[in-house]
Amino acid sequence: MESAVQIQQRYENLGPVGYLLGVNDFLTQKVRALNVSPSDFVKKDDTGDLVTQLDRCVHDSVINYFKAIGVPAAILGEEGQSNISNPKYAILLDEIEGTQNAVNGLDYGTNLAIARYDNYGIRVRDISGAVVTNLRKDTVFVGER
Repeated sequence: MESAVQIQQRYENLGPVGYLLGVNDFLTQKVRALNVSPSDFVKKDDTGDLVTQLDRCVHDSVINYFKAIGVPAAILGEEGQSNISNPKYAILLDEIEGTQNAVNGLDYGTNLAIARYDNYGIRVRDISGAVVTNLRKDTVFVGER
């Protein structure tokens, strides 16, 4: 298993989208290493939404990746947000798009976007790139401003 730093070295010349590609590789290898039984797979959170070990794995992987590579990033996801002082970037995250699909063996994936962090809020026009991954089929789609 590659470390976050090893992964990021492959993408270091690609700017903000390189961070997304790196974190995508990192979280994908973490997801592949998950070993959960079907009875542990689906849990309801306080909102009543489906939350799985998969959701939590992706969320934690994104936070751990940015910590490991030393890039201060505020993570804003469905499973919560990270508390970090003086972030450079905001990472917008849908940990598992299609949780119900994942539970039923259909296509599912992750959605990641990156924007320069602004204390006054993030607008759609601030997003400089996005990566959408189908984790079941290992396909990656990249968009960059």
